[in-house]
Amino acid sequence: MNRMSAGCQYKHPFQFYSDVPKIASARIVRKNPVEALLDSSQDNSFVNRWGGELKRDNFDVKMLLNRGMDHGVVIRHKKDLLGYEGNVDWKSPITRIMPQGFDGLFLPEKYVDSPLINKYPHPKIKVVEFKHIKAAIGENADDEDAVPLEEAYRLLRQAAKDMFKIQKVDQPKATYNVKFQELSQTEEYKDYKHLQSVYMADTVTVDHQEDGIDIKAKVIAYKYDPIKKEYLDITIGNFKESFTDVSSRVDLVQEELSNMPSSILDVAKANATSLINSGFGGHVRIYPDRILIMDTKDEKNAKKVWQWNLNGLGYSSTGVNGPYGTAITSDGRIVADFITAGTLSGNLVQGGEITGSTLKTSNSANFVNISKQFIRLYESSKVRAFIGYYKNSRSEIQPTFILGGDSDQTGANGAIMLYQFSDVNVKSGGIGITKGLDGNGYLNAASLYFSQTGNAMLDADKMIALNAQSEMRFKVKDQFRFYRNDNWIASIGVASGGDTDIMLPNAIIRNSSWDDGYIQVKTALGTYYQGVIASDFKVSSKETYKTNIRPIAFSALEKVMEWEIKQYNLKTDIPKLYEMRMNRKEGEPTISTEAIPTHYGLVIPKESEENGVGLYGMLSQLTSAFQEHVTKTRAKFEEVEPIKPKGNIKHRNKVKRQRRSPRRVKRNS
Repeated sequence: MNRMSAGCQYKHPFQFYSDVPKIASARIVRKNPVEALLDSSQDNSFVNRWGGELKRDNFDVKMLLNRGMDHGVVIRHKKDLLGYEGNVDWKSPITRIMPQGFDGLFLPEKYVDSPLINKYPHPKIKVVEFKHIKAAIGENADDEDAVPLEEAYRLLRQAAKDMFKIQKVDQPKATYNVKFQELSQTEEYKDYKHLQSVYMADTVTVDHQEDGIDIKAKVIAYKYDPIKKEYLDITIGNFKESFTDVSSRVDLVQEELSNMPSSILDVAKANATSLINSGFGGHVRIYPDRILIMDTKDEKNAKKVWQWNLNGLGYSSTGVNGPYGTAITSDGRIVADFITAGTLSGNLVQGGEITGSTLKTSNSANFVNISKQFIRLYESSKVRAFIGYYKNSRSEIQPTFILGGDSDQTGANGAIMLYQFSDVNVKSGGIGITKGLDGNGYLNAASLYFSQTGNAMLDADKMIALNAQSEMRFKVKDQFRFYRNDNWIASIGVASGGDTDIMLPNAIIRNSSWDDGYIQVKTALGTYYQGVIASDFKVSSKETYKTNIRPIAFSALEKVMEWEIKQYNLKTDIPKLYEMRMNRKEGEPTISTEAIPTHYGLVIPKESEENGVGLYGMLSQLTSAFQEHVTKTRAKFEEVEPIKPKGNIKHRNKVKRQRRSPRRVKRNS
């Protein structure tokens, strides 16, 4: 306020004051002080940047954080009530703001909602532009007034919230007029009588029961009877039309025009006007076939010469004989170091270098726009392709080619982007399809990334499908590694001995090149063999796969009887035994090998060339031995003669008669 007071063009007796604690900044140039303070339509006004309410007391001009008080006075809005009139504009509230920053910057979530949004049947949406909020991205990355993208987002959100909090744009513009003399004739006067206790700028709550919303309004005008010491009528409102509301629209246009730099054409016109108006002191010589305008009377000594004849008009800075560096000739040619025009039309433009701010190939909706280091291809007035470079959020030079959007928010939704990070020690780049934008730049839904070091990465949010009509080959020098999220789950590679391994977190499946091609299951380090658990094992035993089939030529029983079945522990269980012994507490029983699993089976000597036994072969021999044993046992039973039964064969099978119990006669007593 002090800066505003001191910055006025003329001296004045007014004292400026404010108790608003908010810290903000504004650039105010060529503004009426009333506009600078109160014009809410101008972004840099005091009421928009700081908020507050005006209080004028003679020569004191005060912008107060809150003028008046809220004594809790509540009145009920009623229509068609004598002495009471309410004018409410229900079309004016804004409950959902889409803040737009400089150069079409929007929030990722698009909207900022009012706390009162649920008080209305439907959201009332409006796009509000905040041109002073500029993000340091794209073409604006090096601008001094630009801020980081996330900070720009924060400022946009806060600016929208301030419109709800300070300007109360989420409440309808309303004005209420109470005429106490007429209202006193009604029964409802008792509900409004307490308005006699409010003062200028005090807050009154108007209850709109039928609409389900309360409107905070202030006393903005009144008529007072000093004899009776009471109000005759009082006006309450949250909106008051100002003379700046209309004039501000004109000022905004003028401000935009005054901020625009002079065009190249205007500069050229001014330069030409200055040269021509100051070009006095020359000498004109007229001949039948030409006109000379020179800097001296003598043609031989003249340096600056204009010559006009049948073939054209030209200027030479080296005398009458030229050369003429600036000329218009009769064959339709123009020779000049610089040509400035508002509109330059032609079928063909040839030249070694064309320099300018913007080159547009057509005035239709389909054209190519070249500006600085940016090329944009338009179709239906929309950017369909972008070629250029800019500094990204990490201040790296990033050449970029975008199909389907521009280097702003429009390129963040399904555009194809080809980019390179060139301003780094290790150059890298990629191609992808965008899905959004955050503080670090564009987000890709699917992309291919590669770097100068030889690394490449194919990434997708969902699925990657590879399809080939013939064959698909993968070539790797070391390993194929598989991950789930960031956790390694498997690898395919070749061991030092030339074996092909499928490596898992706790085991290795090895195709050995020296163990007769058997598939081996080993521990994760490949030191020992690992167990296998399965519901069943099926061995290929079909006659189709076999040849030279014949009976066993030896005694399977004798061979099985020669087997030496041992009990043993696996070396892979020994570390577990050591761990149990290390964790044993004093006084607890000694831990022996009984604490780890005991296994049973054949033990092949170390010097044997075999590493294992064939379970199917052993089971077959065991089955043959069992069959041999059963056959021999039956043969022995058949060699034993049957024992002949003793006694008369006739009576041997006769059933013996049972002995009857003796009869007993009951005696009469």
